[in-house]
Amino acid sequence: MTGETADVYLSRARLLVDLGHWRDAGDELKFARALAPEDADILALSALVSAREGRAGEAAEFAAAATDAAPGHDEAIITRAWVLASTDNRAGALAFAEELLRDFSHSAYTTLVATALLNVFGGGQVALDAAWDAVRLAPADPDAHWLLARIAAPMGLDQVVEEGLFHARQLPPFPGRRAGVWKLWWDRFGGIQPAPASNTTAGSGEGGWGGIFKVAAIVFAVGLLLAWLAAR
Repeated sequence: MTGETADVYLSRARLLVDLGHWRDAGDELKFARALAPEDADILALSALVSAREGRAGEAAEFAAAATDAAPGHDEAIITRAWVLASTDNRAGALAFAEELLRDFSHSAYTTLVATALLNVFGGGQVALDAAWDAVRLAPADPDAHWLLARIAAPMGLDQVVEEGLFHARQLPPFPGRRAGVWKLWWDRFGGIQPAPASNTTAGSGEGGWGGIFKVAAIVFAVGLLLAWLAAR
């Protein structure tokens, strides 16, 4: 394979990943890294393949190298977030989310990734604040509204949940959010409806908000499914 460029190896690796041939993709990425050891796209995909093959430590190293090589690189950021979340690295995930919110506070994309990470590891006030920032930075992004609703639900913020679901239903989905690492993210951590409030925060009434929330969640899920089918 002499004479091949790093981009050619990377393109083949991406195709192999799409086909589910993870080990073969890893072989292509070895050649790619030899030619371009600091390429963020190559490092990010290497992290994804390593995580898929069960090499969590190696995946974390590749993911960190990708964001170090290109701070603010979209694919590197979501891949590092995925590696931290999928390997249940709570401390690393929270530290990375804090880093994103501190260093890229004006970026809607990085704020959304940080919010998604915080949501996976417990939500709470910090996650809620980040979700509000994501909505403020990208009011046309349905995922920002959806995450806001998901985080607000267990906190008993009924009106926030209702409004978040309403706006998410009205907005077309971002196509890139249902492919690549984002697809892995939504498949594992959910992407249809917000987590229901716990029994301790739901109150004693069975009608009222409980019924409204279920109906809103179902309508949102159907709307999202139809939008996805229409975009195929």
